Formats: sequence, C-alpha cells, structure tokens
Amino acid sequence: MKRIIHWIKRARPADWLNLVKKLLPHVMIVISGMLIVFFVIDRFNKPMGFMTNEFHKRLTFVLAILAIYYAVKNIALQRRVERMEYQRRVKAAEERARQAAGAPRPVNRPAQPRPQSQPPRRTSPPQPR
Repeated sequence: MKRIIHWIKRARPADWLNLVKKLLPHVMIVISGMLIVFFVIDRFNKPMGFMTNEFHKRLTFVLAILAIYYAVKNIALQRRVERMEYQRRVKAAEERARQAAGAPRPVNRPAQPRPQSQPPRRTSPPQPR
C-alpha cells in the first residue's frame, strides 16, 4: 500500500496517461461483458426489461463483441511494445557493459560471395531440348 501511495505522490501527468492507456482496454472488456450478460438475461427473461428495443439489443451486442476484440488486440499490442522496449534496454545495457570491459564490438560482415569456380546452383531440373 505504501508503494502505491508513494507512486501517486510522485506521478507525473504522463504516468497517469500511461496508466489510463493500460487500464482502458481492461475496463472495456468488463463493461462489454456486462452488456453481453444483460443481452442474454433479456433473451431469457423478457419481463425484466433490460433492453426494450430489438434493434438496440442487437446493436449493443455487436458493439460489445467488437469492443472486446479491439481491447484484447490493444492489450496484446501494448505487451508486444513493452517486450520490445525491454529487449532494447537489455541490448543497450549489454553494449555498455561490453564497452566498459574493453571487448571489441561484434562486426556484422556481409555474406561472402561464392567462388567463381563453382557453377551456379539450379533450382529446377534442366528442360529437355
């Protein structure tokens, strides 16, 4: 609890924006799930009257399904970006450690060309004449 209070005290507006970006897809999934439950309950128990207009019911159901789809897609994208950022930081830290140790930097050499004495490889069988 102390960590949360400390984070709240030192948080910048950008931190709050990132928090909202992370929480919004999860909130969309919960609310969309609630709408789908209301849709199903209304199908079985009409007197409760959760939704009265048939067109509105179907539109809300489709909206809920699409919201869940895009929220899950957004969460996956956020996690992929975080993973890539983490890998970039690890690679940069390894590079700094390598430079501090005085090890030479690995060189990306281009592929060596094939010697001219070998004929080029055929990808298909020779055609009869």
